[in-house]
Amino acid sequence: MGAIGPAFPLIDVSGDAYALGRQHGEQAAGMIHRYLGWIERLTAQPAGTLRDNALRFLPYLQRLSPRFVAEVRGLADGAKIAFADALLCQARAEAAQTWDGGCTAGSWPGKTKIWTPNIWMWRSCYGCARTMDVPGR
Repeated sequence: MGAIGPAFPLIDVSGDAYALGRQHGEQAAGMIHRYLGWIERLTAQPAGTLRDNALRFLPYLQRLSPRFVAEVRGLADGAKIAFADALLCQARAEAAQTWDGGCTAGSWPGKTKIWTPNIWMWRSCYGCARTMDVPGR
C-alpha cells in the first residue's frame, strides 16, 4: 500500500470483483479492524446487533449487484474478518440506524486504471484512494 499523504493510503488492486475486495482487505486490514472498533464505539450498539442489521441488506444487494457482494466477500477474506463485518463497513449508518455523517466517493478513469477515492466525514476521519485494473472495463 502506498500513500498519497501521511494519513491517506493508496490501495492498488486488480482483477475480478472478488479479487478487488480481497486485495483491498489485505492492504487495508489494519484500517478496517480499527474502523469496525470505531463503529462500535460511535454507535454504542452491540457488535452482534450491528452485524444482524447489516445482513438485512444482503438480499437487496445480491439482487442489485452480485459483483458488489463478491467484492465484499473478498474484502472479508482479505482482512480476515467475518462477511457480516465487511458488510457492516459498507452500511454503517444503515446498520446502526444513525445518520450523523457520511462519505464522499467518486471515480474517474485514468490511462491504465480506474481511481476510486473515498473519504468518511465523521468525528474521526478515515479515507483512502484505490486504483483498480478491471479486465474488460
